[in-house]
Amino acid sequence: MAVLLLALNACGAADGDPGPGGVTAGDAKALDAAAKKLDERDKAGANDIPK
Repeated sequence: MAVLLLALNACGAADGDPGPGGVTAGDAKALDAAAKKLDERDKAGANDIPK
């Protein structure tokens, strides 16, 4: 059973494998994290705008 689980785990895409548009999975994760930080910063800064 353990051998089967290890074999299935090895079937997933590695972080260095190119995905859609040639972006690696690792790069896509980093871009998503950066976009999330920018979105959070924009939401926090929206309260600073005088009405």
